[in-house]
Amino acid sequence: MALQYDGAHHRTPAQQSRDIRRNEMFNAAGWRYFKFNADDLAGGFRSAVRRVGVALRS
Repeated sequence: MALQYDGAHHRTPAQQSRDIRRNEMFNAAGWRYFKFNADDLAGGFRSAVRRVGVALRS
């Protein structure tokens, strides 16, 4: 399992390309990954913690 936080620098085309390749590697390796952003941060990551908790219990 991988957790990611995408800050403002992930908005650039070059970073988005790197992110896509990284995400493809996670998928190929069979990883489950979660991507969080400023909306999650603003909510105190409560929803993010719930989502990860559900994944860990399944």
